Amino acid sequence: MDTSDLKKLSVRYHPSVEVGMTSGVRTCRPDSRVAIYIHIPFCATRCHFCTFAIVTGKSVTHDIMEDYLEALMKEMTHYAAILKEQRARIETIQIGGGTPTILGTGQLQHLFDFVLETFDCSQLEEIIVEGFPTTITKDKVDVLSRIDRLKLNIGIQTFNEANLAGVGRRHSLSDAASTVKLAQDANIKSVGVDIIFGLPGSTIDDVINDVNTISTLGVDHLALYPLWVYESTAVDRKIQRGALVRTRFEGLQQQMAAGQELLVANGFERYTAFHYTTSDAHKHQYGLWQMRAREWIGFGMAAMSYMNGEVVLNEKVLGRYIEKVRGGLLDTGSGQRFTSDEEMRFALQYGLRLRPYLLAQFRESFGCDVREVYGQELQYLSALGLITCDERQIDLTPDGILKLGSIEKYITREIAAIPSEQH
Repeated sequence: MDTSDLKKLSVRYHPSVEVGMTSGVRTCRPDSRVAIYIHIPFCATRCHFCTFAIVTGKSVTHDIMEDYLEALMKEMTHYAAILKEQRARIETIQIGGGTPTILGTGQLQHLFDFVLETFDCSQLEEIIVEGFPTTITKDKVDVLSRIDRLKLNIGIQTFNEANLAGVGRRHSLSDAASTVKLAQDANIKSVGVDIIFGLPGSTIDDVINDVNTISTLGVDHLALYPLWVYESTAVDRKIQRGALVRTRFEGLQQQMAAGQELLVANGFERYTAFHYTTSDAHKHQYGLWQMRAREWIGFGMAAMSYMNGEVVLNEKVLGRYIEKVRGGLLDTGSGQRFTSDEEMRFALQYGLRLRPYLLAQFRESFGCDVREVYGQELQYLSALGLITCDERQIDLTPDGILKLGSIEKYITREIAAIPSEQH
């Protein structure tokens, strides 16, 4: 598999959108169930593999964070009233970024107080908060520990410091371990971490060490991802000029297999393509919500919403987002309304991340059998050994997990065939 084919493995965090097709006004159906995403775009630095809409370095000041939070809360206040009028039930909230825990302790407390007071959270199952090891302090953990149903997810990526340095991660092994212990000592009920395999220079032993360390720390949830190399990122440029060596597809297969086997042996169960948990109580419902193509509304710079058959992307430039909201424009971006075929392909694309994707789920949403509508696509993926499909469910195979980006592009007709493995 050559370099261009390996790039096709990279998955999308959200569907591609032809922005400008619609006004960006988000509407929800009466009595609907809704998830909320809140984007905090600030980071100390940009990791070399990151493609998210973030603000870094000297641009991150106390004043700009205050201005952003003011605009963010104004946007949320507007839509909280609409959601209440429509009797929408909020079931899960994710605060991501960026680095939400880069906010000051008072800012973090204010944000939680505002969200819980502004929205009807009577049916809320969880609030997931993303954090970076060096930004999680005892004072901030004390704030988080007082939030009911909170799940803290810490981006560690690996416990190999040389591999961390190669992709611009600025924390140490001791930072990562001490942060997990700090959260557990504060009695945060659910603590999870993210681990990436296939980092340049990584080995099977690195993955085994990462999983063993995770098991020793006693976390409740784990996301185990391959490194996805996106074009124009720093890690892509380093690979292009030979400063880093990309892990070959065979290496990804071996590292993932070793990690999965050891996780199962240590009491973890895989419930999506990339997520593992020690019990159902620690599953991240927000991720499952998106994979089931349910409605969510995103707040903040560059946040995406999927509401009432339409995908909307907020203004992606920080200063313009703040100025638009200050000026009274609460719908800062634009979006695209899906056709019925696009909506079904979107549901299939995201649903394949589930383990398993039940055929009944597609039938309940669209009133038809996914095999009748996309039988040719499913037969092709099955023939390649990327999925298994029976009368009840569809499952990604191990190679299907690694080639999910290509599968998604095939389902949405962006590529005509899945790249073959040519090492």
